[in-house]
Amino acid sequence: MYAVYKQAHPPTGLEFAMYCNFFNNSERNLVVAGTSQLYVYRLNRDAEEGCALAHLTLSANHLGDKAIRDLCRCLSLCPSLISLDLSANPEISCVSLEELLSTLQKRPQGLSFLGLSGCTIQGPLGLGLWDKIAAQLRELQLCSRRLGAEDRDALRQLRPSRPCPGECTLDHGSKLFFRRL
Repeated sequence: MYAVYKQAHPPTGLEFAMYCNFFNNSERNLVVAGTSQLYVYRLNRDAEEGCALAHLTLSANHLGDKAIRDLCRCLSLCPSLISLDLSANPEISCVSLEELLSTLQKRPQGLSFLGLSGCTIQGPLGLGLWDKIAAQLRELQLCSRRLGAEDRDALRQLRPSRPCPGECTLDHGSKLFFRRL
């Protein structure tokens, strides 16, 4: 007996993200669609908390800048989101980082964690963008071979102007970790 297996569409990244009333009219749902997959997340609303989604991991989903733009439109619906892992998505560029930070400025609080390891974040990012990173993120994991000495210098310039106890950076080769406790 022989069996033939052919995958019609390989798993893909995020194509569309939107909120809707998928299950019933009284609850909102986050719908994330790829070419071959559809995910529907039930956003449990609490009178005090609002959206209950706290951690979202979309690592290694072949996401690009367009997908992050769609995701940014949904971030305002979930102010309880504190952790976002977008690592291992090589098509995510600096454009997405800037868009994420702009969206986070409109929320009451930033993120505790943003993972961008394995994305194509290319420097120099500039002092203004590093200032936004320090204001909106408590922890950033950024591993990119495309960060240069200008980015490390900008981060060093930023730290004395914003002395913060518990703030530390680990800079080793292509790895850059920023943490503010």
